[in-house]
Amino acid sequence: GLGLRGGAMEGLTGNGDVENQTRIDEIEGEVNKNQQIVRDLMVEKQKLQLMLRRLTREILELKKHTRQLGEEMRTVDNDVASSTLHFQHAKQELKNEDRKLMGLRRRVESQRAQQEVRMSGVHQLVDQRQALLAMQEERLQMKSSAIAQDNELETLVDRLEDPSGRIPSPSMEGVGSPKRLALGVALAVRAGTSQSNRPSRGASRNATSSKNNALASTTMAHVASGRFSSKRLAQDQQRLAMLEQTLQQLKFITGLDDVPGIIEKFNNRTTRLEELSQMTEDIQKRSTALKQSNTSLQQQLADVTAAVESSEGHNREVYQEADLVDEKLAQARKRFQEVKDRAHKLDVSLDSLRESLARFVNKVDAHGKKRKPNESLSMLVNQLDGHISQVMKAVNADLMNTASPKSSRRGNDANTYDPSATGDKPVGLGGTKTDSSKDLHLSKLENTNVKRLLYQRLMAAEPDVTEQNVRTRPKPKHPAAARRMLGYFSDEDSEEEDSQINVQIQSADESEEDSDMLAEGAQQNADKEDETREPTMDRDLVKKVSMMIINRDHSKKKKVPKRHARA
Repeated sequence: GLGLRGGAMEGLTGNGDVENQTRIDEIEGEVNKNQQIVRDLMVEKQKLQLMLRRLTREILELKKHTRQLGEEMRTVDNDVASSTLHFQHAKQELKNEDRKLMGLRRRVESQRAQQEVRMSGVHQLVDQRQALLAMQEERLQMKSSAIAQDNELETLVDRLEDPSGRIPSPSMEGVGSPKRLALGVALAVRAGTSQSNRPSRGASRNATSSKNNALASTTMAHVASGRFSSKRLAQDQQRLAMLEQTLQQLKFITGLDDVPGIIEKFNNRTTRLEELSQMTEDIQKRSTALKQSNTSLQQQLADVTAAVESSEGHNREVYQEADLVDEKLAQARKRFQEVKDRAHKLDVSLDSLRESLARFVNKVDAHGKKRKPNESLSMLVNQLDGHISQVMKAVNADLMNTASPKSSRRGNDANTYDPSATGDKPVGLGGTKTDSSKDLHLSKLENTNVKRLLYQRLMAAEPDVTEQNVRTRPKPKHPAAARRMLGYFSDEDSEEEDSQINVQIQSADESEEDSDMLAEGAQQNADKEDETREPTMDRDLVKKVSMMIINRDHSKKKKVPKRHARA
């Protein structure tokens, strides 16, 4: 019967192995198929990423080109506006120049007319002066000839009749105008010349008187012509002064220094007008070219915008894939930040744990070397493990002695320990041995049941978090609680924590009966420690007392200057 049962079990086992192997092969095939699908999807994803990068690059180039076109359009608009403004300024300047030229033309024409009138008057005066000079020269010639004839006649008369007598001068009464005097002188000279051949004495006297009359008339004509010439010169000087004043006004108005410059500007007005018209034509041509280029740029911008819109419409799936990739990247970045924060909080927790372990080891090993909080965590744990091993060894030996009938007298004293019962060396304060023997590790202790019970009690012990214990810091007992303290919550953590607590409660209930004796000894030790421990205060009480002290100090400081002021 046993053989058949064993063979059946072996057959079932073999069939189970075959089924398991078949199932494993199917699972591996599905896994390979899924891996192939994943690889294909990764290849497609890479292709889509490359396509997305290319499209992104093209879109960026299009945006850059669009931006450049916009800048060029703005530049063209600015050039058109500046050209229009320059054209308007040139047009206004042309109008101003035309207005100035018209005014200058009128002034020059009026000045020219006045100058022509003045020049005609001057020419008339010169002609009159030339005529007077010619007449004066004739008179002087006639006078010189008459004087010569008179001298000859006088000499002849003096010789013939009365060489010692004096010829009386004729009176100047009845002398007329210079022209009549000149005419009389001329007639007298002619008469004298016609009668110069007469040999009579009366004729010679008449000739002498006529010569004297002609000389007097010539003198009067010369004086009259001199006065007329001086008056005419004064009038000409006055006219020249007025002309100079007008010229100065013209210089002040036109801004030119000389009359030739004004005339030259007036004569060159046509050239200036031609230059301005040429500039106007050039500006118009440039504005037309700029408008055409602006139209072409606007057409290019419309084409680029249409291309961008069409590319966005055709590549909608690519954009959706890009959005999914961006969402995944955002989620990965968020998880990375959470992991980073968790690592930072774990570092902070490890630092606090290291400090707590250092303080605990220093308390346990009171007579040993003080440990620094910056030591490595593994070293502190090993030291603490060694001290706990010593304490556990001492407790184990004490329990063994208490359980033996020979040591029943010392069963009630939990603080005494006889090293001779177990053959160990005596243990000093803080759990240190008196000799140089090596400490026993926790795993090398005898009586595994006691070790298990003590370990469970040690792990299940609740820390003192009351208000009186101001030195302790509450620490989580489970990983889920630690994660909750660090700020991470999940349903799995709560379920894991509940399961661990239930297991711990069950194990504690099972071992409750076995640990009654240990609980009584621990209670007695705790009572004795409470009696020997220094009294502590409530945290709120400490705060109130400190605030009272601070207020009292402030009140004293405020009262001192008031007393001095009263004094």
